[in-house]
Amino acid sequence: MYRGELLFFLLAVGIFSIDFLKVRVPHFFDFSTLPPKITQWKLDSCSRTISVQAVTGGIPPYDFYVFQQDALDSSNWQVVHMTKEQFPQISDLPPGNYRVKAVNEGVSSPSFSTNILEISFPEDPELEVHGSTSLCSGDSPAITVQLTQVEGPLPIRWTAELLQAPEAGEVIGYTSSPSIPQFKISDSLVNTGKTVAKVSYQLQALINGCLRPAGTVTVQVNPQARIADRTFWTQSFQWTFGRLLGSHELSLRYQFFYGSPKSRGQRSRVLPCFSYLR
Repeated sequence: MYRGELLFFLLAVGIFSIDFLKVRVPHFFDFSTLPPKITQWKLDSCSRTISVQAVTGGIPPYDFYVFQQDALDSSNWQVVHMTKEQFPQISDLPPGNYRVKAVNEGVSSPSFSTNILEISFPEDPELEVHGSTSLCSGDSPAITVQLTQVEGPLPIRWTAELLQAPEAGEVIGYTSSPSIPQFKISDSLVNTGKTVAKVSYQLQALINGCLRPAGTVTVQVNPQARIADRTFWTQSFQWTFGRLLGSHELSLRYQFFYGSPKSRGQRSRVLPCFSYLR
């Protein structure tokens, strides 16, 4: 009997203990009583995107607030974005310091100092664009982009667009960039018309693995040199000289056309073309 009573006692205690734990354990680990906290996230530095992937604590659905630090007052954080989307993806944020916070729905004035996710997106470096903004027909703008006060071009991509077509002709040779970034725009721009034409290049530079806007360059393409007397010989020669003007270079090209026997009195004609280099 002793063994039977002991077995019955242990079995009763075990059942009681299991029932006790079933009731008590959830209360010891009830995370809904804790304030929400972002525990998993993903950043994309190129698009300046924050993707919230997991939140613990609180009771969903959540509200998500994004605070940005004032550039002049480090203690001042202002709400720049709020969304009720669950596990949001917040994109295209300007450079700066940010704090992201999840709160229970309906909290209108959340604290920016507790249970926060701190993120920073650095400023883009300053860039310099070099190349020709005024060309003789057939020349290349030779556009490059580099970091300010740093030698050497950056890989770039670009989109070309004809802004102004010439009269009685067209511009040949402008292209958009290939899929692989290049270090220079080497298009040969030919103006077959009678008046000035303009081509625009919208630039992006590859910096630390990210494509960043690098500005727009408008290139003036002067028409090809022409002469009225079609009896002139087609042979010609030319030269180019430059003069340094501060940080710019001005090139002047002359073309000499020598007359045919029918126009001996008109020994030559000089047709200038200017190229301005940034």
